[in-house]
Amino acid sequence: MIDREVVDRLILRHIKYESWIQQENALPIHEDDIPPAYQTIFMQSEEAYSFYRHSLIYFMKDITDEGEIHQELYKLINQMINSEPENYERFKLLQDSLFNNFNNRWNNVFQFTRLFTDLRIERVELNQITLSAYQSKYEIDEILILLAVLRKVISDSILDTELNNLRDRSGRLRKGVAVDYIISGLQSFPKLAEAISKAYLPKLRNSFGHNDYKIIEGNLYSLNNELIASNKEFIEAFYNIQEVQNTVLWAISYYNCIENLENILDCGVLSIGYHHDKEQQVPEIQLCQLWCFFQYDTSRDWLNKVVVSKSRNTIKTEFTENYSISGDIIPVIGSWLEKAKQYCEVQVTIIPIIPFVGLDSITVAINGELYQMYGDPCITKIPIEINDI
Repeated sequence: MIDREVVDRLILRHIKYESWIQQENALPIHEDDIPPAYQTIFMQSEEAYSFYRHSLIYFMKDITDEGEIHQELYKLINQMINSEPENYERFKLLQDSLFNNFNNRWNNVFQFTRLFTDLRIERVELNQITLSAYQSKYEIDEILILLAVLRKVISDSILDTELNNLRDRSGRLRKGVAVDYIISGLQSFPKLAEAISKAYLPKLRNSFGHNDYKIIEGNLYSLNNELIASNKEFIEAFYNIQEVQNTVLWAISYYNCIENLENILDCGVLSIGYHHDKEQQVPEIQLCQLWCFFQYDTSRDWLNKVVVSKSRNTIKTEFTENYSISGDIIPVIGSWLEKAKQYCEVQVTIIPIIPFVGLDSITVAINGELYQMYGDPCITKIPIEINDI
């Protein structure tokens, strides 16, 4: 059972950090607002850092039962990838071709949402500023294009990047038509279809875009006094369009992350421990590794030898180029080294861990953060080389 208050604090750290990135690090961020282990993993590998960022957000969504949209979009992309081997490569080329326009539109949206902070708007309510932000989100064609292309693949087994049936004579995307087309093909993805349906409301976008509205007691009316949307309906649309767009962005970025995953599977180790007792013949090394790296790595090919270099007062333990750790030689480690020399091999225990979320499992403190054991450890024996410097 998770501690929802602890998880909410973790999610808040993630939100603050991502907002800081979007502001291009214009202002300093407090160290307490950086999610656990981000700095450590970044030092190991930028690719590993990106993979961990994505894994952490999906993990938080899953444990709070808010991950259904993400899971369905994963399934949708997997179906596209599995339909034809070359589809994913063509889909990536489409992403690249859309990037510049998307980036400009996304930055425009971000400028609107920054007003929420500047004007001390603590929650979304229907007003001119939030309506403007909603319309800016609605006008991001690129999200709808990517979803429509995915829908076309699973429905007709065709990867159509032109989507001429969804465009007007000038080539502009007909957004309302595109939304209806996307939803109509997502019967196997009900949560994603529902979110898109709630997110994209043409009556909201058109009334604001045509300046044909007035706001009365927090509700949106046409100039003819017809109710267009209640405050509650607008808030639901605003949060759903934000959720859908973020989900698409994170999912696509995640798939880009895992393309070369085999190069970073030795990352994610946050701590090392040296252990030996009378009941245990072979000395042991315990590694605490973030669960996302641990779960993807079924072969442990990187775990074939450990090199320990020691000087008079320090020890360096190295498994790969990505992971080594140095520290002072305390009496316990000195005794461990003597045993390791005798046996010429060590037992390595890799313990999968997650940031602390209140589960009923072993908790460890690493570099000022709490983590929890998440699943069974992996145990193996490998040769050890000990060098005196």
